[in-house]
Amino acid sequence: MTEVFSNTDELLRAALGADAVYVVTEGDAPGALPTPTIVVAPASAEQVAEAVRVATDAGVGIVPVGGDTAPRRSRNEDFPCVALSLERMSGVVEHAVEDLVFTAQAGLVLTEAQAAIAAHGHRVPLAPPLAARATLGGIVACSAEGPTRNAYGSVRDQVLGIQVVHGDGRISRAGGRVVKNVTGYDLCRLYTGSRGVLGVITELTLRLRPIEPAACRLAWRFPRIEDAWNAGMTLRRDIPALYGLHAARGTATDGISGEGAALVATLRGPEAFVEALGASCWEHDLGAASQEVLQPDAVPAIIGPVSALDAWLRVCVLPADGGRLLTTLAQRIGDDADLVLDVLGGVCDVTHEDPGFLDPVDETALGADLEPLCAQVDRPGDPGFHLRRLHLFPSTRPGGVNVMQALMRSLDPAGVLNPGRYEVAP
Repeated sequence: MTEVFSNTDELLRAALGADAVYVVTEGDAPGALPTPTIVVAPASAEQVAEAVRVATDAGVGIVPVGGDTAPRRSRNEDFPCVALSLERMSGVVEHAVEDLVFTAQAGLVLTEAQAAIAAHGHRVPLAPPLAARATLGGIVACSAEGPTRNAYGSVRDQVLGIQVVHGDGRISRAGGRVVKNVTGYDLCRLYTGSRGVLGVITELTLRLRPIEPAACRLAWRFPRIEDAWNAGMTLRRDIPALYGLHAARGTATDGISGEGAALVATLRGPEAFVEALGASCWEHDLGAASQEVLQPDAVPAIIGPVSALDAWLRVCVLPADGGRLLTTLAQRIGDDADLVLDVLGGVCDVTHEDPGFLDPVDETALGADLEPLCAQVDRPGDPGFHLRRLHLFPSTRPGGVNVMQALMRSLDPAGVLNPGRYEVAP
């Protein structure tokens, strides 16, 4: 361990206690950091603030870590960083049952949050990939969207209140613990999706939704995924009340009878509503080779379309451009990858059992093809992709670079939070 790291280790232990600091010397370190890595696990927002102050004084960066489902890496690997884990901040603060509002520490894993409120018939309306690992703070910091967005709105729409520790050690709050809170600027939306560069999220207040009393899935088989997408656009136009609608091919269609690609519609709500909605869907002649009714937990790849080997590309376009996206992917990637395209939201996940299937892809050509679609592109399994993205996919360059620069300088003047996360020039 370098002298800088050794000194930082001692300073953090002195400030937070020996039980709040440990060192990872072998295996994968949190935050895709090189080993050995110091991991600091505060037990409160005040300890997070103290850890940030110690790191700043020591000239060391801070990489916030939740369930480690969104790989990151510093632009300069020679710049030492410590991982800040919220594993000890995973408690439920308050569940306002009558108001459908839930407050918890940011380190609480989503599945544990769901289990804590399920007895009251409530659910957190979030469905990111790897939900059994993803923490509430990480989901909000990365704005990790899922199939519930079509029914309930984006991650930003679910956040009512937030507590954040900034890069200068200040602790601030935005929003509140009530649904109707419209005073001043909605800073919750600013922090959502900021990837930890504006502050470390330590506590969240979220909207809840009642668990739907009935649910099912309808599936249609088609020769090609393009045919499934076209059929999905017909249902999207005629039946706007669908909870989810996905066109898929490959292993993502396991569990559905027949061959070829598939269109899967998810229905949720009161039993009579689900039955009526299903009848309306069946009235449409979509030209499918076959159709069937599935259980709501069928086709798990639609809930979390992620390869266990991290061979994963995510492309987001406007829903109407889904057909053009499929054409582009067929030209640049081929037909052997698994695809799941959200017909309602325009999010397409491309996965493959071979972790290197994206290596021969010409990213520059792919970027040129996707730019007219204003596509948002990410490779969650590639820690360094975000450093190349702004050059390869110009449409993903932030429009408010000057605003981001000012915010980062104001809230993190020493540049210690998640260094290298954004390509923002000094």
